[in-house]
Amino acid sequence: MFCPVRPLSYRHVVTLPGGGACANAEQFVTSASAKIATIHTWLGDAIIWLAGFHALAALYHHIVLKDGVLASMLPRWVPLRQVKK
Repeated sequence: MFCPVRPLSYRHVVTLPGGGACANAEQFVTSASAKIATIHTWLGDAIIWLAGFHALAALYHHIVLKDGVLASMLPRWVPLRQVKK
């Protein structure tokens, strides 16, 4: 449960009520940030693995299959031998 209501304090002299329902707000924010950090880490690792597999697939097409897929993805100014069919 998210509770954005907190006691309002003016220079620590006058305090207006409003935070009684939010006693566990800090615990909620801490647990939510830990979950978000875990999800962020997993997604970051997944995108790195996906990029690595993508690069390996491009090299496989270029070296083993020799079908010109890598050459078609590169810019025109990159010198690359043409594949003979």
